[in-house]
Amino acid sequence: LRQWLFYDDDYASIGETGWWAGGVRLLLMVVALILSLAFFALIPRDGHWWTHFGQYTMYVYLLHSFVLYPFRESGVLRGLDPTWLWLPIVIVASVLISLGLATSPVRKVFRPLVEPRPSWLFADATLADVGRRDDPTGSRRARSG
Repeated sequence: LRQWLFYDDDYASIGETGWWAGGVRLLLMVVALILSLAFFALIPRDGHWWTHFGQYTMYVYLLHSFVLYPFRESGVLRGLDPTWLWLPIVIVASVLISLGLATSPVRKVFRPLVEPRPSWLFADATLADVGRRDDPTGSRRARSG
């Protein structure tokens, strides 16, 4: 199944050289498109308590490996026999780690790394500190009389 879903092998290496192999792969793409549309149909349009955390997914994306790295490298989880309880535990832990990495204290500490304000990159330092410019394109225009 992996070869069919990842699209990194041709039909001969999968072992299917029949004319229908392209149809199966096309059908898998259609199913993926339908499932994607169904997922987007379930997304609520109004705001909820978790909407605020969704604005800070870059922090979760960049910092989650620092949380998971010690578990992976220490070998704490190696050799454990996974039971039916592991999947709910992993899901709850993932949600808690994601919410924790999007909290205000974490953002305050890591903002210089995740969202740096490199005013030193700009030739004119006064332009770097201006939040709003005169023109929607971002350029300054001389105001007419």
